[in-house]
Amino acid sequence: MAKLSILAVSLTIFLTGCGFPYTHNKHLPYPVAKDRPFAHQEKLQAAAHWDTLAANEADEILKTIGTTSISFGDQEEPNTDFGKAYKTLLTGHLLDKNIQVLDSGGGHFVKFKVQVVSHVNRDSLGLPAGSMTALTAGVLLASASQHWSTPGIAAIPIALAVDGISQESKDGKTTDTEVLITTELYHLDEIVQSSTRIYYFNEGNEFMYVSPPIVPEPEPNPDRSFKVTNQS
Repeated sequence: MAKLSILAVSLTIFLTGCGFPYTHNKHLPYPVAKDRPFAHQEKLQAAAHWDTLAANEADEILKTIGTTSISFGDQEEPNTDFGKAYKTLLTGHLLDKNIQVLDSGGGHFVKFKVQVVSHVNRDSLGLPAGSMTALTAGVLLASASQHWSTPGIAAIPIALAVDGISQESKDGKTTDTEVLITTELYHLDEIVQSSTRIYYFNEGNEFMYVSPPIVPEPEPNPDRSFKVTNQS
């Protein structure tokens, strides 16, 4: 047991030292990246989330123009699931707020655009605080259980700790794909209100936000050539 205890302590010191080379070092040849403060970002996983976005944007438009007329201008409806749904949802929320929605004209018009960002190489998240303590406790419990009549009982406190952490943690999986949704309000040629919301969304759902690129049709018989002669 003493050997296992020494091994656990040594492993903890080693893993801690792996993350220590730049800490408090005042003589580095280049700046060190600094993590941003902890923050949450919402994730789009249902059409109901699109409806919430549309309701929030309708509130912002009402604050800017009041109950007047509005249209979607000459913007072509994006040929995506989100584009079609967002225009319909936003129209409904504008009407609910007594804002007249016209096919064209009106005192103001609204446009929206979507940009998908796919990160290829992102830093992995570090181990959560307490990982080294949990690892050390697990090794010590495993070694101590050898002297118990029922060694399987050593798993109970570990399971309780895991359940407690799971209960407190409500964070979902962070993907490498994000979407920027910008809603702009125009009066004549002036942008009078603009807001951009940033969300995560599940990988594989990119088609819901951006249309696939248009691939030109290949020319028929690209390898066939014709000889033109003057018969006059």
